[in-house]
Amino acid sequence: MRPRSLSLLNIGPFAGRAELDFDVLGDIFLIAGKTGSGKSTIFDAICYALYGTLPGGRKGLARKLRSDFAAEDDECSVALVFDLGDKTYRIERKPPRSRRKLRGEGLVEDGEEAVLFAVTAEGLVSLSGKKSEADERVRELVGLSEEEFSKIVLLPQGEFAQFLRQGSTERREVLRKLFPVDVAVRVRELARSKSKEASARLAEAERNVADKGKRFSADAYEENAVLSRSALIKAELHAAEAETRLSLLANLVRLSEAEEAALVRLGTARREADSVRSREADMVKAERTLAESRLARPLAPLAERAAEAGRQAAALEAAALERSREAEAARSRADAIKAEGIETERLDAALVDARSRRPALEEAAKYEGELSADEAALVGLDASLSALASRKTAAETAGRIRKAELAVLRTKADAADRLDAVWESAREAMERAKALKPLAERSEGLAADAADAAGRGKTAEASCLELEARLPVLEAELAALEAERLMADSAVAAAALALQLRKDTPCPVCGSLEHPLPAAARPSAFGLDRRVEALRKSRDDASRKLAGLQADRLSLRREMERIEREAADIRVQQGRISPETTPPANAAEAGVCLRLAVEALNAATAPRDEARRARVRLSALSAEAESSSEAAAALEKERAGFSERRAVLSSALDGRRDRLAKILASSAGSAEGPPAEGLPDEERPSADQALTSLDAFIAATERALAARKERAEKARDEAAAAEAMATAAAAAAAEARTALGRASSVLSAALAASPFPDKLSLEAALLDAAEEKGLAGTLADWRDERARTEAVRAEAEKAADMARAGREEAVSLARWEGPVESASLKSAQEACASEKAQAASARDEAASALAALEKDKADWEEAEARRRSLAKETAGLKALDDDLSGNNPRKKAFDSWILGLYLAEIAAYATKRLERMSEGRYRLILDADREGGRGLSGLDLAVFDAYTGRERPCATLSGGESFMASISLALGLADSIQARSGGIRLDAVFIDEGFGSLDEASLDKALGILDEIRDHRMVGLVSHVGEMRARIPSRVEIEKTSAGSRIRVEGLR
Repeated sequence: MRPRSLSLLNIGPFAGRAELDFDVLGDIFLIAGKTGSGKSTIFDAICYALYGTLPGGRKGLARKLRSDFAAEDDECSVALVFDLGDKTYRIERKPPRSRRKLRGEGLVEDGEEAVLFAVTAEGLVSLSGKKSEADERVRELVGLSEEEFSKIVLLPQGEFAQFLRQGSTERREVLRKLFPVDVAVRVRELARSKSKEASARLAEAERNVADKGKRFSADAYEENAVLSRSALIKAELHAAEAETRLSLLANLVRLSEAEEAALVRLGTARREADSVRSREADMVKAERTLAESRLARPLAPLAERAAEAGRQAAALEAAALERSREAEAARSRADAIKAEGIETERLDAALVDARSRRPALEEAAKYEGELSADEAALVGLDASLSALASRKTAAETAGRIRKAELAVLRTKADAADRLDAVWESAREAMERAKALKPLAERSEGLAADAADAAGRGKTAEASCLELEARLPVLEAELAALEAERLMADSAVAAAALALQLRKDTPCPVCGSLEHPLPAAARPSAFGLDRRVEALRKSRDDASRKLAGLQADRLSLRREMERIEREAADIRVQQGRISPETTPPANAAEAGVCLRLAVEALNAATAPRDEARRARVRLSALSAEAESSSEAAAALEKERAGFSERRAVLSSALDGRRDRLAKILASSAGSAEGPPAEGLPDEERPSADQALTSLDAFIAATERALAARKERAEKARDEAAAAEAMATAAAAAAAEARTALGRASSVLSAALAASPFPDKLSLEAALLDAAEEKGLAGTLADWRDERARTEAVRAEAEKAADMARAGREEAVSLARWEGPVESASLKSAQEACASEKAQAASARDEAASALAALEKDKADWEEAEARRRSLAKETAGLKALDDDLSGNNPRKKAFDSWILGLYLAEIAAYATKRLERMSEGRYRLILDADREGGRGLSGLDLAVFDAYTGRERPCATLSGGESFMASISLALGLADSIQARSGGIRLDAVFIDEGFGSLDEASLDKALGILDEIRDHRMVGLVSHVGEMRARIPSRVEIEKTSAGSRIRVEGLR
């Protein structure tokens, strides 16, 4: 990860917007400024932009990040642009804040906002929709937690410089801040808490066993159990006998009650049956009435038809009288219409006269139409002659313009072939440049790949050599540790065997009866098994890593060979594309060549296209000029024809005018107006007008005649229809009277054959349908009720007999000799129930005594089993607590041991850099076996001086030597964290302070060391030492003013 730019808006001491472009700085630059000016704020802003938190002890102060110089409504934000590999990202984040509501009073809380973008050639592409997505994506991309990032990017060189000069206690505190040992401390405290809890549970279990033992005796258990079981069996037998007697008595009581209930039901059934039979006489009478109605039902339609025939006869008589009156009125209207015949004859004569004058007017209208057409044709010929004159003038003008344009086009068309050749040459040059550009880019990329592969090959080679030297050491350490564990296991087995030795009992090993010196229990080695497993894992990891590095080394060699082959192929392709010129040296030069070629092609394209268009236009214009000459000759010929046709048409027009005057003179007047003779020409109607008036008169006359004829015919038809309807109505009335007589005869014959003497008696016997249906339903219900009550009575008699038989059988089974009344039976039942309850109580008491005995036994056994389990668990937790808390043979606590492992790993990484910085003179040594006070062993560092062959305390190092050691430790910490994070590489580091104690010579050496460790990384030095400004030209000056700090960059590269 390498930062590109940082934008601060009202952050910390910076008022307004402050921008810092890292790309314009050198690989090593200084961040300088007065105390409190905001040097550390730059690093805080980077951490906050990425993770939303501040580093170190300022972790919870994100709200305080807002500048005190900002107004209440001013925005506050951080934006960071950074590279990861070949990709660029931008993260924008706004801290949370409280602001006043836009409406009303009070405050509103604005939460933190964060957005992540990918920076592409097209612009910004959003990678997150909300803050949580942005935070998660940043952690995925960077691959480090907040604490790891802060320790890698801001190297704690100053803390390691103090560490080299501190004592054991201070050194442990420094290590606690640098390394994540909080988990180890929590594990140690958890083990102690668990051990205490287990001891408390064990004590409680022992007390519980003692309490249970007070109620339970194993010696008396068997005897008490036998007595309890015998008492329980006797009680259960007595209770069973009482239960049987009670069941028989209950059955007898139930059957006795059932017999009594059956007798009650029998009496009720008999009363219901007698009640139903008492209504039999009424039902016989109703049945007779229903039968008479059903006999009268078939005669009802005949009586209804006779009544309907009488009603129809009366209605038809009235209708015949009305039709007779209507026929008389129709005859009167027909006679009135016959009186209009004189007016009809006059209209017929006028119509004949008008029709006789119409042919002459038609001929006059024909001549008028021909005359108008000729006059219009004459006007059209005059307009055509005028238009032909205008077209001739326009054609002559266009011919002169076309002749001038032809001269210009011939000049341009002559240069077309030459311009085509120039354009083709430019196009070929552009195509060559276009083909060479990707080859140059690929060649440049291959060179970078080759340099990277070479660097990685050197790194892999060095790592292989280191691992090959380290593996034998690990193997030896593992063999020694396994031997130590074998001895410890043998000692534990001997101690366990010694615990089983008894006086006068043979030893299972030597068979001796005397045991003068049994093996004593030895304290277990602190984490011996875990140390063996850890060392074995370290050896296996080293072996796997060595195999992987060897494979990587082979792969890198093959990659170099591939790169060389591909570079050779590119050179061959470049020679093939451009055999006569030297190909571009790099992608930038190829881009310039392509741009120049494209510009040349664009410059040649416009003249060539213009010449081609001129050639096409010249051909078209030449054809157009030839066509224009032919069109001019055709126009002249057409004008002569139009003049000749005009003279002929004018002569014909004069003849038609004379003929029309003669025809109009011969047709004098019309049927409806004055004669046309004697009128001036302008007032005389035209033939069309006279013909139209005549046609209107003829049509009106014809309509009037037709209307008179239609009224006469309608009157005659209405009179005839009225006569026919009157005749039909009289016939219908006569027929209705005949039908009435027939219906009356049929009804009389039917009554004579029935039990009804006349029509009145028939109507009296006939019931309506609803009444008849209701009466039939009543009879059916009575019959159903009679059948039901008889069946119920028979069933009740049968049930009473069965109840009596059941009761007699129950008396025999219960051996009951007393009276069979409910009161006597229930009294005996209650006495038996009391006896049963006493027996059940005795049985329950015996069962409870036995259950209590068994429960006491089970409780005691459960309490004893729990005590043994807790004793075993407590022993294990106590041993773990002793090991983790430092109560072990090495007197070292778990967190101190973890700190020692971390420090050992950091020292190993730091030694590689320190040896390179000191040209092989110094190595850092970690004394893991040295005993320190209060569990601080294994945290001591020393320096091995190869010049003297002796160890030296770190405090004896000079200023420059101490700087080399501290910066090596700081970089070792970064290497360790990056290795545990999957080999993530950060291409930017910041070193905070640590330069104030160096003299001039040591400062020069320190800057040389920093330049050496840069290794393609951006190194930022945070310091307020004035001497640093003169030695580092590329600087970020933080200027502190009363209105807020400002960023100023000096010494741009």
